Amino acid sequence: MTRRDWITVIVILLLVSMLSNALKRGTKWEKLNALHSSVRRSFFNFLQDIERAGYRVSIISAKRSFQEQKILKEEDPRNASPGTSTHEYGTGIDILVYAPSGKRLGKHSPRAEWIASGIPQLAKAYGMRWGGNFKGYADNNHFDYLFT
Repeated sequence: MTRRDWITVIVILLLVSMLSNALKRGTKWEKLNALHSSVRRSFFNFLQDIERAGYRVSIISAKRSFQEQKILKEEDPRNASPGTSTHEYGTGIDILVYAPSGKRLGKHSPRAEWIASGIPQLAKAYGMRWGGNFKGYADNNHFDYLFT
C-alpha cells in the first residue's frame, strides 16, 4: 500500500470511530430529546461538562407525564404534585453521577458530597436550580429550569 492509501485508511477509521461515539452519546442521553427545545442544548452541555470533569453521568428521568408524576406523588408524598413538576414541562432532569473512584452520587447522597463535586455550582453557572436547595425536601440529583 502506498502512503496515501494508509492515510485514507486512517482517516476512514477515525471517521468510523467518531460516528460510533456520536451514536453512543445519542443513545446514552436520548432522554434529552424529549425535553423542551429551549433547554435541551443547555442540559446537553451541562452533562458534557460534568463528564469533562471526569465523572460518568446517567439520566434517570427527564420529561414525564402527568400520570407518571401522579404515581410518584402516591409513592412519596414529598414528591411534586401532578401539574407542578418541571419534569412534566420538559425542563427538569434527575441524574446519577459516578466519580472516577466509582463513588455514586444520587438522590440520597449527602448534600456535602454533591457540593464537593462542583456539580451544583456548575448547574448554577448554567442558570439551573439544584434540587439540593429545595426547602424541606432535598432532591440532590434533580436539576431544572424554572420559568415563571
